[in-house]
Amino acid sequence: MQQQEIVAQLQYFYSLERQQADMYTSQGRQQADRYLAEVFRAFADVEQLHAERVATLLRQISGSATVVGGTLGQLTGRATGWTSAMTGLANLLRLDIALERKAMSDYQHFLLRAGDPPHLAVLWTNLVEEDLHAAWMERKLARLPHGRERK
Repeated sequence: MQQQEIVAQLQYFYSLERQQADMYTSQGRQQADRYLAEVFRAFADVEQLHAERVATLLRQISGSATVVGGTLGQLTGRATGWTSAMTGLANLLRLDIALERKAMSDYQHFLLRAGDPPHLAVLWTNLVEEDLHAAWMERKLARLPHGRERK
């Protein structure tokens, strides 16, 4: 895999993780339930850590970390978080699970194509943590009372 292709993919991951951090922050602010608000805040913190890890890789490889979409990407993350929180907890969790699965798939695909070089090993940590987020959400979704969503 060419360095230019690796940099482009890392920029995508950097942008994705920043948007997820913004989304979870926004979702957490919309939660009336204190525990759920804290869970989404914790998810946002982990996603921010993911972004920082990717930014470190980008700086090592290319000298700078660039967010694809810039301010628009940040606003998209916040808007997605706000609107998804308004649709009820079950729909919010379904959306978040889909986004986590997409991130997991993208990480896996990239790592396998890149040949799993040692300097990209930290991305496996991001992948595992995305999986843990999805698993928590799936468990929470399965425990919601049928027909009685909490917002």
